[in-house]
Amino acid sequence: MNNQNDHDTYIIPPNFVDTGTFFGGMFRARNVIEAGILAAVTGVPVFLFLPFGLTARIIVLCLTTLPLVLFALIGIAGESLSSFLVIFLKYMKNRRIVGSGESRETMRAAPAAKKSRREQKKKKYGQEEARTSEDIGQNGKPVCPAGGVRGRKIFPQSLTR
Repeated sequence: MNNQNDHDTYIIPPNFVDTGTFFGGMFRARNVIEAGILAAVTGVPVFLFLPFGLTARIIVLCLTTLPLVLFALIGIAGESLSSFLVIFLKYMKNRRIVGSGESRETMRAAPAAKKSRREQKKKKYGQEEARTSEDIGQNGKPVCPAGGVRGRKIFPQSLTR
């Protein structure tokens, strides 16, 4: 018996639905249009205004305009040059510093805040020094109210053994 569910399988190429492409799906229409505009903008002035012979003009065109056109045809990361430029400009406008949780304004104000903290520390250190100058021991070091030397931790005898 012949099975009625047997069907022929056909492989559809990936560029079957791609409309708006040139050279067999190799370049998108947007990239081709941008490359044409870029070729006209850079090629016409080079070709018309250079005071060289025809061969020299063609060589200059091959060295300047041709790489720009190929770059525009290929694009950047699968995007056309104009869409990449728009994405890049949006990124530059909206970029953030990850992880710090501070905005640009606080980052700009950080050096001033650091300076004020430094000045406060100096004031605090100066006040502490004036207060401790009254409590100078026999060896010239400030004495802690508990009888020890300031700056050292004093542990009970039971913890040190």
